[in-house]
Amino acid sequence: MVIYITAIAIALVGLVLHWFKRWWRGQTGDNFIDHLFINKKHTGATLISLVGAASAVVSVGIDLSDAQTIGTLITTGYTLDSLVNKGSE
Repeated sequence: MVIYITAIAIALVGLVLHWFKRWWRGQTGDNFIDHLFINKKHTGATLISLVGAASAVVSVGIDLSDAQTIGTLITTGYTLDSLVNKGSE
């Protein structure tokens, strides 16, 4: 169970990085909490997809201490948030 939570937490880093990139570039004025709650359905879809992706990585038996696995989970979180959760413009 702890390994699933760890994988999800690593993927959430990517979600935060996507928001930060948009905020840094001036693409959004939303703070992180607003980004998550402006469109709850999109945030929900992002989080469900994130849990599914993290579960897939864990179920394959990949070691979470591997840098490539960590990078893949962060990239997955970033990409999912980028695709689904646009926030306000």
